[in-house]
Amino acid sequence: MRHHLLPFALKLFTTLMAFMHLFRWQFWWVNRAEIPFEFLDFLRGMRFDLSVLGYTALFFFPLFFGLSFIPSKSMVTRALWIASMALFALILLPELWDLVYFQYTLKRSSYEIYLLFLAGDDALQFQGLFERFWYILPLLLVWFAFFALILRKFLRTIPNPTKPITSQVGILLLCLSGAFLAARNSVGPKPLGIMDAAQFGDPARSQLILNAPFVLLKTLQISPLPNYHYLDHSTERRIFNPIRNYASDSSEFRPNIVVIIVESLGYQQLGRSVNGIPLTPFLDSLIRTKFPYQPTAISGGKTSIECLPALFAGIPSWMETPFILSNYGLNQLHAFPKMAYNKGYRTLFFHGATEGSMRFGATVKHLGFHDCFFQDQLVETNEAPGSWGYHDHTVLTNLQKELKKTTRPFLACLFTLSTHEPYDIPSSYRKSHPELNKEQASYHYLDDCLRRFFKEASRQQWYNNTFFVITGDHPPVHLDHAGLTIADYYQVPMLLFSSSGNSIACNDHLTVIPSLCNFLGWKESIYSFGHESDISIRYLNGLYHIWNNQVHLEFNEHLQEWNVRKNSSKDPDILNKLKQRFYARIQRYRNDLRSNTLHP
Repeated sequence: MRHHLLPFALKLFTTLMAFMHLFRWQFWWVNRAEIPFEFLDFLRGMRFDLSVLGYTALFFFPLFFGLSFIPSKSMVTRALWIASMALFALILLPELWDLVYFQYTLKRSSYEIYLLFLAGDDALQFQGLFERFWYILPLLLVWFAFFALILRKFLRTIPNPTKPITSQVGILLLCLSGAFLAARNSVGPKPLGIMDAAQFGDPARSQLILNAPFVLLKTLQISPLPNYHYLDHSTERRIFNPIRNYASDSSEFRPNIVVIIVESLGYQQLGRSVNGIPLTPFLDSLIRTKFPYQPTAISGGKTSIECLPALFAGIPSWMETPFILSNYGLNQLHAFPKMAYNKGYRTLFFHGATEGSMRFGATVKHLGFHDCFFQDQLVETNEAPGSWGYHDHTVLTNLQKELKKTTRPFLACLFTLSTHEPYDIPSSYRKSHPELNKEQASYHYLDDCLRRFFKEASRQQWYNNTFFVITGDHPPVHLDHAGLTIADYYQVPMLLFSSSGNSIACNDHLTVIPSLCNFLGWKESIYSFGHESDISIRYLNGLYHIWNNQVHLEFNEHLQEWNVRKNSSKDPDILNKLKQRFYARIQRYRNDLRSNTLHP
């Protein structure tokens, strides 16, 4: 052995610890509107930083020890340079990615999110993301340059060994033992985990305490569902059962059904004007003429991939991993499209992006949509696809053409995309509204597309026997900045109406299936967690939120702690009742996931 690399390794990992601390400040600065400042959180986060470095040291310490036997100092230096830069990249790149994606989910990115973008067609959207988050590339170059300068100083002097090989092997084993303890960050039976960050007050702070590489490491293999037993079986079934039999004395009504899901549309965006220009005049007029009540609902989650299972199968997003991306994504479902198909409906799904985008292709087929029209299946036009896919007016035109050819009842769903970053709309439309920024113009464009769609549809034979559902998949994240209640984080418009003027009140994505089946008189056994709409439950940042108009509870299951955020009820037993209702739902949900019984 010619070289002694232990001093270099200690300097390297101490420097990486300092960089990870700087990355946390960077993360907070970019997302400071979402994360309250608490200096102690930066110190608490060092525990998670140390754990990441412990895991990496278990690999790199033996590597450095092996490199020490290379006779040529120049070769050793070159190898150390490559290994150290690679190690730094493994830490830096996830941190930079979280600067972007946290703004969409309010969560650190798990392994499934990276797979979604890197292994699927969504990788094509990186260009649009880089255009919006242009500062990521300069940050990447600056951080790499800064680290390279420090690394160069470390590599200038690598001392020769002063101890025999046996002593150095002993030191290596001691270092590996220390790295193992640092990685576990615990002397108990369980190593440090993601949920250990969710115990310091505001749930948004836990995302600051964590770091991106730690979350990535901990989600490489999806953890099993918690197995808490809150209620006995009979009590659970007495309080809540997701299976409900819908029956009617009258014959079933089988109209056409058109579902339009608007990307990133929150209810607070409706009724707005910019420089005297209404952003959504058509939707605003639709609400005024058809709805005597406020048509709002709670979205299925904070991301698009949480919407479809909630809307069409009544499946909530009560896990760290979205249902679609979890181990249970292929569980058997008795979803609404399958019901409709069994009743003679033609089921169609339209989306302008590729079939692999957001894994919509596999998801909608699993839900029961038989005819799926993505970017490659849409009728050719003279237009080139935009950043995400074909613009909304092109997809709506294809939808119109396909519905004209359908001779039997149909269930058609359109998932729009133009109101998503980078708000890519036809350049001609953008130029005609210079007073609007890109985001505002995209909503004005989408509203105009819907106006033209309904104008053309009203001339068609199928229109007079059609029921429409219009909703947003989730509110845009920037509206969260002004959120006053937990409901504000999820509030989307929900318009359920027929061409004859009838409308249905529906206050949650999870209640759409039960509401429709009840209104249409369908004799069905429905599996849905939305049968009762007087309580909402959502999982966000390690906490379960349980609320209605009078009460808002938070439950940290990891610590088994409840927090009362609001209670204006006069019922002295209201808190206990809500807790029991939550326990019944979460216990049944997990049992059905494990046993693949998400169906009647």
